[in-house]
Amino acid sequence: MTHESFQVYCARVIRRLRSMARAALKASSHDVTTGSPEDSQEASRRLLLASLADQVAIAARTIEQLRSEVADTRRVNERIESGLSDIKRMIGINSRSIMWLARQQSYEAPATGCELLVSVIMPTWERADIIEEAIGSLLAQRHARWECIIVDDGSTDSTRERIERYLADPRFCYLRQDHLGVGTARNLGLAQARGQVVAYLDTDNEWLPEYLSAVTSAFAADADLKCVYTGQIFNDREAGFCHVRCEPFDPHRLSKENFVDLNVFAHRKELSNRLGGFDERLDRLGDWDLIQRYTEGGAIRCIPRIAAIYHDGRPDQISRTCNFGYNKHLVFSKRPRTTSPRLRVLYALWHYPQLSESYVRSEIRGVEAMGVEVEVWSEERVTAPFESEVPVHRGTLSEAINRVRPAVIHIHWLNMAAKYCREGGVTGLPITVRGHAFEFTTQLVAELDGHPAIQGIYLFPHLAAEFASSEKVRTLPVSFDPSLYRPGRQKDLRLVIRTGCALPTKDYLGFLRAAQLCPEHKFKLVLCHAYLKEDYLDEVVEINRQMGSPVEILVDLQHEDVATLICRAGIYLHTNDANSRFGMPISISEAMASGCFLIARRSPAAYDYVQDAGDLYESPEEAADLVKQTAGWSQLRWKDAQRRSVDRAFSNFLNVGVLEPLVGQWRSLAGGP
Repeated sequence: MTHESFQVYCARVIRRLRSMARAALKASSHDVTTGSPEDSQEASRRLLLASLADQVAIAARTIEQLRSEVADTRRVNERIESGLSDIKRMIGINSRSIMWLARQQSYEAPATGCELLVSVIMPTWERADIIEEAIGSLLAQRHARWECIIVDDGSTDSTRERIERYLADPRFCYLRQDHLGVGTARNLGLAQARGQVVAYLDTDNEWLPEYLSAVTSAFAADADLKCVYTGQIFNDREAGFCHVRCEPFDPHRLSKENFVDLNVFAHRKELSNRLGGFDERLDRLGDWDLIQRYTEGGAIRCIPRIAAIYHDGRPDQISRTCNFGYNKHLVFSKRPRTTSPRLRVLYALWHYPQLSESYVRSEIRGVEAMGVEVEVWSEERVTAPFESEVPVHRGTLSEAINRVRPAVIHIHWLNMAAKYCREGGVTGLPITVRGHAFEFTTQLVAELDGHPAIQGIYLFPHLAAEFASSEKVRTLPVSFDPSLYRPGRQKDLRLVIRTGCALPTKDYLGFLRAAQLCPEHKFKLVLCHAYLKEDYLDEVVEINRQMGSPVEILVDLQHEDVATLICRAGIYLHTNDANSRFGMPISISEAMASGCFLIARRSPAAYDYVQDAGDLYESPEEAADLVKQTAGWSQLRWKDAQRRSVDRAFSNFLNVGVLEPLVGQWRSLAGGP
């Protein structure tokens, strides 16, 4: 509501209240005969009405005051907006001053007599409109002994025509490859490099004239120096301001984040010969990975000089089109894990290994990666099995405890914890519980919270929020297995998929209806039989047949096959009964990790889960509209949607990262570090 509409509304309310008060007083203002009980009642009514009128008047004055305060707030906001505008204008002036000073500094730089040959690697893809600016900054270098290896990563624009005139200079070399990515392009350039020093210049950046002079002088002065980097100006074209980036070298900080831009980083060629080039799996953060490896010995120097300009703001920049989370995971996965004493944990589960319990398998793989030795006790056998990677015990829980001798018992499902904690608790072993939404009640959690053997109750964030005062209830989001789910490279953007256990609460009929409304898309439903409800899957298959088979239904696929399908799909449409409590279905995070555009039924919990990785719907018709809208998306919009999904998954739901608090508590309960 705007300030103006709020004031109109307040005035309307005031008039209505005053009118009501006047009408009430007028209705009670007839002659009253004194002395009778009726007269006394009438007098009381008149007093009450008069009091009501007073209260109405007070309310009216209060609203008048609030209206005045709103007007004052508007004036304050206007002053703030004016002040912010002035601040932004001053930042713009200062930024232009910084840029001017940097260029003036470069004009005064002396030439160098260093004879080191520098190989400049310049990858390019669809950058015909700006590549000449980068080349121009190279030609302006005071250090003239360089070669430039331009590697065209399969451009379809006029890149070759734009650079043709520069190739007459023997210092330029033009190479072309299929569109294989920036890492492959840079490695091709490294393979051709003949210089003692290697430097990198991307087409959306420029060097100031003294950059190569500063780099070669530093290497010439110190034979033991392996790497150098300089300061640069970060020019944010969208925001209209810039700032200087020139951080002192800190290996500890570099292990967590990159603060050295590749465009101002140079190294001796022998490092690439000895340590290899760029990791071609990385379509982003390949520079960070390489800089970490090349600087591990510490022979690096920061040259405190502004020698380059990084231009930010193009929609096709790698930082905007390629995901961060998955690439960071790949970089971190190379690092050796710290070895901790093995910790043995017994999982107590109702039925395992059941295909629908992929969240248990993902969790087990995650904790095993952190040094936990897992064995499983399962009360029931399964309907749709997979081959377990850990030992599975039958018989009684007590028998399994005696065989395994775990340090901790971990139970999935709150109702199973209520069932098993008595038998498990008599052993004196600590118990932790992983709750899910379908069986969640506050009463059940409260009962488990009071059980002395149970030391931790792990719930999804929106469920744990109801127990903020409990020391045992802890937040634990869903977590997926990155060995199965990763960004799909060959996406079928017309393929819509849904996976799950065949249960009525999953609203598969809504999925079928949405498929009917989207004949230009392919819909696939991957179902597994549910234990003790095996017949329902056949019902879904029959309904699909009666509707004209709009969906291809696949039954009891193994996890690896399901992952392959999801990684190929463009869209993941999640359905669920609107009357059922929403948890954090693992299939959503798995689809995110593969780069699917997410469509889920609207609810506060679903919004918190999906956020910018997709969109929400109320009905199958609305879901179908969201599916059909994607048919008109550009390639750039699809890449952006996929990037947001992958980033959200790998930044928030990666099993190793999510499960650290759980494993930390297990080690604490077992008396370890």
